[in-house]
This record gives sequence, structure tokens and C-alpha cells, in this order.
Amino acid sequence: MSRLWEAKSQHFGLPLSFTKYYVEDGILFMQKGLFSTDLEQVRLYRVVDLSLRKNLLDRIFGQGTIIVSSKDKTMPTLELLRIPHAEEVLRSLNKWTEEERRRAGYKTREIIRDNDDSETDEYEDDDKNYD
Repeated sequence: MSRLWEAKSQHFGLPLSFTKYYVEDGILFMQKGLFSTDLEQVRLYRVVDLSLRKNLLDRIFGQGTIIVSSKDKTMPTLELLRIPHAEEVLRSLNKWTEEERRRAGYKTREIIRDNDDSETDEYEDDDKNYD
């Protein structure tokens, strides 16, 4: 499999950083450092949530921080700092995450509870007044 995406963390819209992020073979990598480098990874099928944070400077320079929450024990949260075109990257990461879950045989299940859900009725105690 080839590298699907690659970006460097940016400062004021310029790639003046020694932190690089990329997606390859169903894995999100973060490589930090110049002379001594650290490489962290999160398998995409283990990602449980993706979110985007943008402050005013990020909006001015067309970048954002993507927060990746995963079931990875060594790195449950990974922040992709100051990524250019962060909205597009977020959408792509969502797509790749779903593809990797299907490939690995996992199903995405979301529990959406409504206030009128009948499951809540069994926990109500009519004998007590909580006012």
C-alpha cells in the first residue's frame, strides 16, 4: 500500500517544524525530531473519535489541529498540530478509518438514545419523589 497522506506541522502557515504526520498501510504515523527521531503510530481501525480544533490564527493561516482518540494503550490521544487544510484531512481520516474497520472485520456501532426511549422506563422508581 502506498502513502495516502503526508503533512508537516506548520507555524504561521509555513512548514517550519520537525514533526511529520502520514498515513500508510492503514496506520497513522507521527514522526518527531531532527537528529534524534521518535516514531509513534496508531492503527486506523483502533480510532474511535476524530475532532478538529481551530483558533483565530489557525483560521487565518488555513490550518487546524486534529485530535485523534483511539483504543491504543500507549497513545490514546494523538494531536496532529497545525495541519494545513485540516477539514479535508479530517474527512479523509474518517473515510480511511471506516475502510480499515471494514477490512479488519470490525463494525461501527453507535448507540443513540432518545429521551423517549423505553429502556429508561425500567430504571424509574415510582415510590420515590426526587423533587
